[in-house]
Amino acid sequence: AAVFAHPDFRRFTVAERGDVLRLWLFSSKIRKDIPVLLSRQAVTGSAVQMPVLKKMALRGGKTLLSLLLDLLTVHIHPDLVVMTREELVADVLHEVLDPNGRVNQGAAGTCVPTSIQTLLITVNPAEYVRLQVGWLSSEAKAELANGTIVALPRGILQIARYGQPDAPASTGFYARNYAELAFQGAAIKFAHAGSFPADTGNETSAKAMFTYVHKNGLLPDQTKRLLEALFAVTFTGSAVAPTNSSTTASIQSTITDGLFAALPAKQQQVLVATYWGVPPWAPPPTGQSYGAHAVLALRHEGGRLFFKNPQYAGSLPSGTDGGTASNPPRRYENVASTLESIADADLRKWIFWYFTPDTAII
Repeated sequence: AAVFAHPDFRRFTVAERGDVLRLWLFSSKIRKDIPVLLSRQAVTGSAVQMPVLKKMALRGGKTLLSLLLDLLTVHIHPDLVVMTREELVADVLHEVLDPNGRVNQGAAGTCVPTSIQTLLITVNPAEYVRLQVGWLSSEAKAELANGTIVALPRGILQIARYGQPDAPASTGFYARNYAELAFQGAAIKFAHAGSFPADTGNETSAKAMFTYVHKNGLLPDQTKRLLEALFAVTFTGSAVAPTNSSTTASIQSTITDGLFAALPAKQQQVLVATYWGVPPWAPPPTGQSYGAHAVLALRHEGGRLFFKNPQYAGSLPSGTDGGTASNPPRRYENVASTLESIADADLRKWIFWYFTPDTAII
């Protein structure tokens, strides 16, 4: 009843309504959220919006609605033999419905590709689903927006590996679904290029690729490579703040000023990295090293930067709304959607780098 009564459903053509009802019928356990999907709008220009289901992918000329239905006809990846096509749709749709709160990196070191995943779903969910149609199929490959074909690392979808004695030991890693594993695994393989372990077709190389995806994130140059391939536009990165240097504070201040100017100028989310755990202005304690973490900056207001944090296993932090965390100092604004904020003064001490598109990626 909620679908039939939805105003956007009523504005669809007869054929589009039929497709929406087919999606509702085969969307399994996430069926109840279809009215939410109908309500979502996609930005297509300055103050111009359209129903997100009509958003067009960057390649192939298909809409989000058409691509979700394509998942119902693909030959499923051989590592997903226990899944039905309906469950495959629900797995991908789970992320599309709420990239702010459901996309996460688990306990892996994949914060940069995870934040980029959130950015892509937010800006163009149709493109995200188009990639998943390829990676989660028996072909296990997809063509990025710039035309590069990227194959899924072999074995990355074999959940049984997570429970093996030599697997990365963290229950948080279980929290990622197949769509997240596919995107983050393929993203790291592409961005790391020649540094990624070679696939020699045996079990040893499969384990090596699996472990590599779990342990690695992206450096600035790798981040730029992935962003430009996914969106088919050029990106400009800020300076990179050094550690324990006489210039650390001044460079961080310049980077922060640039970020504050970029957010309203670009009028869209910005990928930002901060130092994490160990502050960059002094030598690390014995036995520790500098860490970094990427988040998706949304807005700057009231002396604070608000951002989405993909860090948490199961997508949710352990804190409560209004609570705080440290290193860097930050506040939980909305735990359910992983919205956090950091004061300007603290950001100036912890920022690492950021990237902005040279052309709008709406």
